[in-house]
Amino acid sequence: GRSRLLVGNYLLEERTRRDELGDRFVAWHQPLHRRVCLQILPEKVTRQSPEFAAVTKSVGQLTALDHPRVEQTYDLGEDGGRLFVVAEKSEGQLLESPAKLGFTQGEVAGLLQGVCSGLAYLQGCSVGHGNLAGAALLLGKDGLGKIIELCESTLRRAVGLEQAGGIDELLALDQIGR
Repeated sequence: GRSRLLVGNYLLEERTRRDELGDRFVAWHQPLHRRVCLQILPEKVTRQSPEFAAVTKSVGQLTALDHPRVEQTYDLGEDGGRLFVVAEKSEGQLLESPAKLGFTQGEVAGLLQGVCSGLAYLQGCSVGHGNLAGAALLLGKDGLGKIIELCESTLRRAVGLEQAGGIDELLALDQIGR
């Protein structure tokens, strides 16, 4: 049979990405019986590294967010000296290529309604989304849009892989209409 790996209480099921931010997996949280995304951070990010304080602060801020149109971040953990972050595993269609997906007008309206609701919530919490692109938007099974990858873009800034920018600079919401 296949060898299965455990990270903390999480059974790793499938690697979905490997890049400079580390390895990302779909995982199964055994005690709570739920599927999640688990991001194992790069080896350079440890409790002793300069990035640790920024990662801890960022994940703490993300776990405080609670909105149905924003992907939830659950936890920051450590296993064998490696740090990992756990987030919601959202289901639906990515907006990377809406023409190829053949979204209807109703689906586009639902997507925009959900994303605008999520952005308004994030603005109210003083949280920016650093790289709002099609790969960060999902048309959920409920027919509404959802902002995903918030945790990834925040972690990229915390470990120095990405500068603040994107939606933070382009959509200074308090400046719109002035």
